[in-house]
Amino acid sequence: MKITEKLTSYLGIADIDYLCARLLFMSGFPIVAMAKAAESLEKLLKLSIVLLARIYSGIELTDDQLKNEYGHDLRKLLDGYNKMAPPEVKLIGNTEILENLRKAYNLRYTAKNKDIKLAFALDEFDNWYVYL
Repeated sequence: MKITEKLTSYLGIADIDYLCARLLFMSGFPIVAMAKAAESLEKLLKLSIVLLARIYSGIELTDDQLKNEYGHDLRKLLDGYNKMAPPEVKLIGNTEILENLRKAYNLRYTAKNKDIKLAFALDEFDNWYVYL
Protein backbone atom coordinates (compact mmCIF):
# COMPACT_ATOMS: atom_id res chain seq x y z
CA MET A 1 0.00 0.00 0.00
CA LYS A 2 1.39 3.41 -0.99
CA ILE A 3 1.86 6.05 1.68
CA THR A 4 -0.97 8.20 0.32
CA GLU A 5 -3.36 5.24 0.36
CA LYS A 6 -2.28 4.42 3.89
CA LEU A 7 -2.87 8.02 5.00
CA THR A 8 -6.37 8.25 3.61
CA SER A 9 -7.28 4.75 4.77
CA TYR A 10 -6.11 5.18 8.37
CA LEU A 11 -7.44 8.72 8.69
CA GLY A 12 -10.85 7.94 7.22
CA ILE A 13 -11.39 4.92 9.46
CA ALA A 14 -10.03 6.77 12.50
CA ASP A 15 -12.52 9.58 11.90
CA ILE A 16 -15.40 7.11 11.74
CA ASP A 17 -14.22 5.40 14.95
CA TYR A 18 -13.93 8.81 16.64
CA LEU A 19 -17.45 9.87 15.65
CA CYS A 20 -18.86 6.48 16.71
CA ALA A 21 -17.08 6.77 20.08
CA ARG A 22 -18.56 10.22 20.71
CA LEU A 23 -22.05 9.07 19.72
CA LEU A 24 -21.80 5.98 21.93
CA PHE A 25 -20.55 8.05 24.89
CA MET A 26 -23.43 10.47 24.56
CA SER A 27 -25.90 7.59 24.17
CA GLY A 28 -24.88 5.92 27.43
CA PHE A 29 -22.70 3.06 26.17
CA PRO A 30 -19.36 3.85 27.83
CA ILE A 31 -17.55 0.51 27.46
CA VAL A 32 -18.26 0.20 23.74
CA ALA A 33 -17.51 3.91 23.33
CA MET A 34 -14.15 3.56 25.06
CA ALA A 35 -13.22 0.59 22.85
CA LYS A 36 -14.04 2.68 19.77
CA ALA A 37 -12.12 5.63 21.25
CA ALA A 38 -9.10 3.34 21.74
CA GLU A 39 -9.35 2.18 18.14
CA SER A 40 -9.48 5.75 16.83
CA LEU A 41 -6.41 6.84 18.79
CA GLU A 42 -4.61 3.62 17.83
CA LYS A 43 -5.11 4.39 14.15
CA LEU A 44 -3.92 7.98 14.53
CA LEU A 45 -0.84 6.91 16.47
CA LYS A 46 -0.04 4.30 13.81
CA LEU A 47 -0.54 6.89 11.09
CA SER A 48 1.75 9.31 12.93
CA ILE A 49 4.42 6.62 13.29
CA VAL A 50 4.19 5.84 9.56
CA LEU A 51 4.63 9.53 8.74
CA LEU A 52 7.50 10.05 11.18
CA ALA A 53 9.33 6.96 9.89
CA ARG A 54 8.94 8.18 6.32
CA ILE A 55 9.93 11.79 7.02
CA TYR A 56 12.83 11.27 9.41
CA SER A 57 14.19 7.85 8.40
CA GLY A 58 13.03 7.38 4.83
CA ILE A 59 11.42 4.09 5.87
CA GLU A 60 8.00 3.04 4.63
CA LEU A 61 6.47 0.85 7.33
CA THR A 62 4.05 -1.87 6.30
CA ASP A 63 0.84 -2.79 8.08
CA ASP A 64 2.46 -6.07 9.13
CA GLN A 65 5.41 -4.21 10.65
CA LEU A 66 3.05 -1.98 12.63
CA LYS A 67 1.03 -4.98 13.76
CA ASN A 68 4.09 -6.98 14.83
CA GLU A 69 5.79 -4.06 16.58
CA TYR A 70 2.81 -2.45 18.34
CA GLY A 71 -0.31 -4.60 18.00
CA HIS A 72 -3.20 -2.71 19.58
CA ASP A 73 -1.16 -1.51 22.57
CA LEU A 74 -1.69 2.24 23.00
CA ARG A 75 1.23 2.49 25.43
CA LYS A 76 3.64 0.87 22.94
CA LEU A 77 2.28 3.09 20.19
CA LEU A 78 2.76 6.22 22.27
CA ASP A 79 6.29 5.15 23.18
CA GLY A 80 7.06 4.41 19.52
CA TYR A 81 5.68 7.78 18.48
CA ASN A 82 7.69 9.62 21.12
CA LYS A 83 10.91 7.81 20.10
CA MET A 84 10.54 9.07 16.53
CA ALA A 85 8.98 12.49 17.10
CA PRO A 86 11.02 15.67 17.35
CA PRO A 87 10.89 17.28 20.82
CA GLU A 88 8.35 19.93 19.87
CA VAL A 89 5.67 17.37 18.97
CA LYS A 90 6.29 14.63 21.55
CA LEU A 91 3.15 13.57 23.41
CA ILE A 92 3.83 13.98 27.10
CA GLY A 93 1.66 14.79 30.06
CA ASN A 94 -1.51 13.08 31.19
CA THR A 95 -1.58 9.65 29.57
CA GLU A 96 -4.08 8.16 32.03
CA ILE A 97 -6.75 8.27 29.33
CA LEU A 98 -4.68 5.90 27.19
CA GLU A 99 -4.39 3.40 30.02
CA ASN A 100 -8.14 3.54 30.67
CA LEU A 101 -8.88 3.14 26.97
CA ARG A 102 -6.53 0.15 26.81
CA LYS A 103 -8.39 -1.48 29.67
CA ALA A 104 -11.76 -0.73 28.07
CA TYR A 105 -10.55 -2.20 24.79
CA ASN A 106 -9.83 -5.45 26.63
CA LEU A 107 -13.37 -5.42 28.06
CA ARG A 108 -14.73 -6.18 24.59
CA TYR A 109 -14.32 -9.86 25.44
CA THR A 110 -14.45 -10.12 29.23
CA ALA A 111 -15.39 -8.12 32.29
CA LYS A 112 -12.33 -9.18 34.27
CA ASN A 113 -10.85 -5.66 34.52
CA LYS A 114 -12.54 -4.13 37.54
CA ASP A 115 -10.14 -1.20 37.96
CA ILE A 116 -11.27 0.65 34.86
CA LYS A 117 -12.46 4.24 35.11
CA LEU A 118 -15.56 4.55 32.98
CA ALA A 119 -15.98 8.23 33.70
CA PHE A 120 -13.38 10.30 31.93
CA ALA A 121 -13.71 13.63 30.28
CA LEU A 122 -14.95 13.45 26.72
CA ASP A 123 -13.17 16.73 26.05
CA GLU A 124 -9.85 15.08 26.98
CA PHE A 125 -10.49 12.39 24.36
CA ASP A 126 -11.36 15.15 21.88
CA ASN A 127 -8.11 16.95 22.69
CA TRP A 128 -6.02 13.82 22.08
CA TYR A 129 -7.81 13.13 18.82
CA VAL A 130 -7.49 16.67 17.51
CA TYR A 131 -3.83 16.89 18.50
CA LEU A 132 -2.96 13.69 16.66
